[in-house]
Amino acid sequence: MDPTPNTSNSDPALVLILGEIKGQLATYIRFMETLQGRHDTLETRTRSLENAKFWVMGAAAAIGGLAGFLVDLVKP
Repeated sequence: MDPTPNTSNSDPALVLILGEIKGQLATYIRFMETLQGRHDTLETRTRSLENAKFWVMGAAAAIGGLAGFLVDLVKP
């Protein structure tokens, strides 16, 4: 079979099958783009929550250190 496109000896069944494969690939690519967008959104949300968690843990550690220092000052 001649690999050049649009020749008169192209098998119509083969052209149909290739068209179906092309359509399925396009659908799959759109689906993967949607999933990538959802993944990016979830990754951003997770990073934001982790940053807030670490900020709260740092603030709690600082408050705990300050409280320990004040107890040592007041203690006889």
